[in-house]
Amino acid sequence: TVLSNWVIYLKSGKMFPFLKTRSKEHLTKNEKKEIKKNIFAMFFHRMGTFVVFGTDNLLISKFVGIIEVGLYSNYTMITNSIMTAMNLVFSSITASIGNLVNHEEKEKSYSIFKNVFFANSWMIVFCAVCLYVLFNPFIELWLGKEYTFDSIIVAVIVLNFYLTHIRFPANVFKEVCGLFWNDRYKSVVESIVNLVFSLYLVGKWGILGVFVGTTISTVTVCFWVEPFILYRHYFKKSLIEYFSLFFKYTLVGVISIVMILAVTEWIALGMIGSFLAKVLLCLVVPNLLFFVLFHKKEEFQYFIQMFSRITNKINPRKKLS
Repeated sequence: TVLSNWVIYLKSGKMFPFLKTRSKEHLTKNEKKEIKKNIFAMFFHRMGTFVVFGTDNLLISKFVGIIEVGLYSNYTMITNSIMTAMNLVFSSITASIGNLVNHEEKEKSYSIFKNVFFANSWMIVFCAVCLYVLFNPFIELWLGKEYTFDSIIVAVIVLNFYLTHIRFPANVFKEVCGLFWNDRYKSVVESIVNLVFSLYLVGKWGILGVFVGTTISTVTVCFWVEPFILYRHYFKKSLIEYFSLFFKYTLVGVISIVMILAVTEWIALGMIGSFLAKVLLCLVVPNLLFFVLFHKKEEFQYFIQMFSRITNKINPRKKLS
């Protein structure tokens, strides 16, 4: 990392020599105060994220057993891989969103937010459907049935995955708008709720209680606070449309899962054949439902037009013809 940063420093110095020019200007007291305030708020956000996502394994190993930690790692390995890919996607567009927020009207920013929310929801619904349907069959093929969790535990793991990643667009827009201070205590409250419910429920339900504790803290705190801050302090709009879109997209995922499980219940192709059939259905059903239900919406048409512009740039002859 140090070497990489040094190379970037040298390259940026050659490309942008003005960066090396020393400035005699100093930050004002208000600017310093604003920076310190946001750093203070970001500290709470990072601390809360660590407590919520970094303590599950500790609680499971302490109150349930180290074997369950090993079983859980098989599931987290897959979800973390998806999370890494999603982080790459959103880190690549964060700068563009920041430029949009600073140079365009709020209505334009809101329109782009809905487009990003739609695309993210499509991807996350698709991933969640695949995870719920394929998690246990995949691990059973890979390691054996004794390494799988009960379906109710898998459902809560997937639900936590879904609730965490469906919030990506709201979080990215909130961050580029600099709204760190407005929900500075959100992560602290989330951490406390998570620990209290996880510690209480782990004694009643075992490992399931730890995951349900995370679900409760997410739903009662993050799920509504983050979009509320964005909509109230930047978009100046009601949350009704946000939650309306959220439940529509979520309903597509629920219907997809029900349809896939109903179809595969009647398929008797053996372990591998059944797994391949589920893979095929996971690829087709949620994507087909999204297309059928939303292909006339502005959000869908936005990406169709974007794809068309990219295609025309790549193949200008097609445009001329």
